[in-house]
Amino acid sequence: MNAYTFLKELDSLSDGLLNPASTPRVDVVETKEHYELIAELPGFSKDEVTVQVKDGVLALTAIQGEAKPAPEAEETRWLLRERRQVAFERSFRLPRDVDGESIEAAFRNGLLVLTLPKKEESKPRVVTIKAA
Repeated sequence: MNAYTFLKELDSLSDGLLNPASTPRVDVVETKEHYELIAELPGFSKDEVTVQVKDGVLALTAIQGEAKPAPEAEETRWLLRERRQVAFERSFRLPRDVDGESIEAAFRNGLLVLTLPKKEESKPRVVTIKAA
């Protein structure tokens, strides 16, 4: 599977979010050694994000808590409330050359960066011909 096919599969197989307007943007980069998937998750903490690999599918799930009034105010009431709980699940079918056991994840500055290492490809083997 080449990078173009991988990206097409990402588009066709990715699940929408519960709210399509809040779908995180995702970039995918390929090198000789790995793929890198970068998802924008502003406002989420790493504890609110889950990454799971099962049966060749990578699933990103996140649930962000609802905004709460300041705890120091005993009699607090909402005057304007636009921030709501945000939740999504998005799935991607992994290319066959990804080593699902070695995927690494890092979360920094609102970006989830997943490194998807490629498996060692089978090297061609030369067969020695014996004289009969």
